[in-house]
This record gives sequence, C-alpha cells and structure tokens, in this order.
Amino acid sequence: MKKYLHIGTVLAAAVLLFSCAKETVNPYEQVSVLSVKAIDSQFEYGPEATTGVIVLDTEASITAASDRPWCTPSVSGNKITLTLDANAGKLNRYAQITVKSSDASVDVSIVQYGEILAGLSSLSDVTASVDGEVVTIPVKLNVGVTFDTDADWIHPEVGTGELVITIDPNPDPLTRSGIVYYTAGSEKGSFEVTQYPELKRNDDWAVAYNGVSYVYPAYIAETAFTTGATDMYVSYMVPKSVVGDNVEDYIFSTMAVSARRDILNQMEAAGGSFADYLNKGPQSISMEGVTPGENYLIAVGFADNSYVTGLYQYVSVTIDDVRPTYYKWAGTWIISGPDGQNPHVSSTSYAFTAPDYWTIEIDEEKLEKELIVHGMNSVETETVVKADGATMRFTYNEDGSISLKSQQGNHFDYSSYGDSYMQPQGLYTKNGSSGTRVSAMGVEIFRLSMDADGKVTVTPGIRTSGGVDYPYIGFRLYLVAGNGSTYSLGATSGTIPIPFEIARQ
Repeated sequence: MKKYLHIGTVLAAAVLLFSCAKETVNPYEQVSVLSVKAIDSQFEYGPEATTGVIVLDTEASITAASDRPWCTPSVSGNKITLTLDANAGKLNRYAQITVKSSDASVDVSIVQYGEILAGLSSLSDVTASVDGEVVTIPVKLNVGVTFDTDADWIHPEVGTGELVITIDPNPDPLTRSGIVYYTAGSEKGSFEVTQYPELKRNDDWAVAYNGVSYVYPAYIAETAFTTGATDMYVSYMVPKSVVGDNVEDYIFSTMAVSARRDILNQMEAAGGSFADYLNKGPQSISMEGVTPGENYLIAVGFADNSYVTGLYQYVSVTIDDVRPTYYKWAGTWIISGPDGQNPHVSSTSYAFTAPDYWTIEIDEEKLEKELIVHGMNSVETETVVKADGATMRFTYNEDGSISLKSQQGNHFDYSSYGDSYMQPQGLYTKNGSSGTRVSAMGVEIFRLSMDADGKVTVTPGIRTSGGVDYPYIGFRLYLVAGNGSTYSLGATSGTIPIPFEIARQ
C-alpha cells in the first residue's frame, strides 16, 4: 500500500536533519539544498514488504541511491518510490537514501521495524462445546495475519490486541473438526478446532452385566450391548472410584480421549480404518481384567471420522470376588502375638517383641496346591542364619485353609556352607515342662483359615505322644547346611508362639 504525507513548507525546519552538500571550490559559497516536499510516514515502516514515496520540491533531474539492499529507490520526475523487502528479523534496521541533482543533494534516513509477534506462540488446539464458543487470545502484533481454513464454522480474526476465534454451534450429531492455517510475517503455523456434538444418554441403547468368572490371573465379566445395527462404539468396565462423581465428564474428557488415542496407535501399527477397531451393533462381549467391587459398564459412540458421536449409555454394576480362596491368600500380612506370657509356656520365652511381615505369592507351577511365602525367615534377624533368599511354602487344603508343615525349603547358597535350606521345626510341651522340638517331615505345625470377611484364624497343629494329643505352642526355622550339619538356635531366638495373630497389611 502506498502512503503519501504532504508536508509542504512545514518541513523546512525538518530539512535541517538532512546533510546537504554542493560541489564547489569555494567553501564559503552558500550551498544549494534540495527541498523535500513530501516524505512517507515520518520515515518509519512496519516489518512487512511495502512501498513509500518521497516527493522533492524541484524541477531538476535527480538520482537516488540506497546504502542497504532491502530498500530500493526508483525515480520518476521529482518523485522517489521506495520498495522495502519484508523484515523477518526481530531487530529494527536502517537505510540511508541519498538524492542528488546536478548541484545539490539530500540524505533521507529510513527505519524499518522488526517483527513483533507476541502471543502467537500460545496458539494451540481448541476444543469447543456443542453450543459454540468465542476464544480470545491476547496478542501484540505489528504485522498482518492471514487465515486459511475450509471449515466454514470457524471464524478467526485479529481484533485490537487479541486474536478472536469464533466457533458456530454444532447442529450435527457427530464431532467435527477443522484446521486453521495462519501466516503472520515470517511465522506460519496451524491449530485444530474440535467441536463435540450434543452429549446424549441414548435411551435406545441398553448395556447389561451378566456375571463374572475368574481364570488366573484375571476376572472375566460377561456383558451385552443392545444398539442399532449400524451404531459403532467402544465399551469399558471402569471402577467407580476411578470415574468419580461426574460420569459424563469422565466418559468424554478421559475415557473417549484415551480410547481414540489407543485406536489411532493401533491403526499406525497394524493399519486399517478407525471403524475396524469399533464394536458394531448388538454385541455380547467378554471383558477380561475387570476389578471386583463397584463399577460402571459404559458404551460411548464413535463415528468413522475417529470422533465421538455424543451418544453414550452406562449402568452401575457390582462385581463379586469370585476367586477360589487360594488366590485370596496372596498379599502381605502382619504377624503379631499376644503381649506378655504365652499361656502354654512357663516363661515369656516365646512372646513377640515386634510384628513380622509375611508376603504370600501365588505359585504358578502349583496353582491351588501350594503358595510361596517370603519373610518367614526374618525371625532369624538376631542370628547368622537369616537368608533373604530363603522361602517357605504353605500347603493349600481342600477347605481353603493353608498349612505350614515341617518341610524342606528352597535351596540357596549360604556362606561357607554352600547349598543350604531352611526347615520349620515345631515346639510342643507336656504338663508345662520345657518345650520339645519336632523335626519330622510333613508334620502340620499350624493351619490358617479365612472366613468370608477375610478374617484369619490360627489353629495349632497337634503332636501325639504316648497316646496324648499336644498342640504346638511355637515354631522356628533352622538351617540345614550343604555339608549335612544343622544350625540350632537358642531357646528364645527366632521362635514364634502359636497361636499368633495375622491380619492383612
């Protein structure tokens, strides 16, 4: 755009800003001056490519030259047209235009400002509601901004000190999206606008929970979805503790976003269309890996454009813990005992001084037959026989209880003894006398039984001697070394009284 500012004689004083010279051999002779009649916009230009005009008050033939290649002058009569390239930098730059006639000259200084693009860096993807929105972004620009989009429902424009993006209401029953491309000086970029449709809990859809089974290591819920024959959707079982109080917000702000990202990743890895990864029409679906307790069974509609349709349905369900008791033993347990003297012992030798912690694990090679326990040997902390690698096993009984028997533990390499193992040893007493230890293999030392509420009861094993049954009052582990020797503990070290108390951590 050409701009003209007629100054006339008012610029006479301004001419003092210009250096003037006349070729003469007499330095005291008065210098002839070219008089500037009009000059563009106070010598200042914005960063965009533009033109300006200087008009001189002369009828003489003139020439013009610039000391910078980005500012090019051309002369027509007494008018000089300046052509300025765009300044893609952030710094201001300067040029000097020297105008000469046969006996006079004048220098005109030109400044072109660098780009100011403050605020454009904050442009990012926009998500709008079905009712439409007006998004404003503060900006400070000294260049024009051009926009290009094929989405006629998105209207971007630059106002005073802000970028305004107006998004029309969405009349369609599906999510729509559009990309806006912008150019501002040397900067180019784009952002995506996504607009949801009306979110509607679809009464024409039905979701149902038909029970759960357990196949180690997962719960499997049987579900059914009744929808239109062409409806497409994803389905999930989600714990209520994860969903929170606002189900609709969770469905569209969290679950649908995650589902879309997962499907797009699968498409990138395996190919196919988005619709290939959606459920279509009425379906019976087995959901593996669900969580027992209170859950929501959810269906949310998607279109083949990879966005939600706004339709959804859900139902509240309770998934029971249907695992066989064997699997319920897994976890960490706190082992403690009664304060003071054990009633079956004549001294306090076997009283607890601190709780113990046992971690029970599923034995994948002997499912529903044995369980692995770690930490039982930690009672040996005061002795040299403690071995972190030592583990014991519980025998799983048909009634769901578990038993510790006098048995050979797993082998491990211990110190100079080489290949070693730990073995439980039960303790019983006759008539309050000092305890007798039993090392016979396969003897049940105690049994743990779990009720429906998860409470555990400890039952001592029985030692029959002389036709009389004596309950075990304590047990310990002792080391059987690889060279055949055993390491016996003292009367008090590392012995746990029976019965003891056990509770899940």
